[in-house]
Amino acid sequence: MIEELYTPEQLTQIHDSLWECALQFANLSVTQERNRIARDLHDSLGSSLTALNIQLQTAMKLWQPDPNQA
Repeated sequence: MIEELYTPEQLTQIHDSLWECALQFANLSVTQERNRIARDLHDSLGSSLTALNIQLQTAMKLWQPDPNQA
């Protein structure tokens, strides 16, 4: 059995190391998900602002000759 291969101190150290790895993995997963959400928001917001900018520029160009068309 595993208890026969390791001392209690070694098992404690192995447990602590595994626990630290699990925490690092969880933190990495949270960071990756946060970055994915930030990218998605940035991309969708960027395209929305670009479309709005084009519409406003068109409205400004149309305003002087025909405010109703703008």
